Amino acid sequence: MRVTVPGLPVDDEETWEPFLSRLEEDHGEFGPIMTWTGGYPEWPDGVVVLATDADNEEDAVNQLVGVVRQGLKDSGLTEHAPTDVEVELVVD
Repeated sequence: MRVTVPGLPVDDEETWEPFLSRLEEDHGEFGPIMTWTGGYPEWPDGVVVLATDADNEEDAVNQLVGVVRQGLKDSGLTEHAPTDVEVELVVD
């Protein structure tokens, strides 16, 4: 799943790096990584990519958006909030 967090530009490492570190420490089981939307040189919005074995799409969204929200809160980034969510189901 990809969760967009507007306003976390790639060149603002002091903002997004502690957030990603918190996600990795507290929720490493979801394999969080960061990427960005847009094109060079802006890349204005952060995108958190996570994975879960949730039973259905709704549970996955609720679980992982909650993880991103908690990570933002725990990192002092309460002015940011997840917006767009893109779910990709993988069938074994």
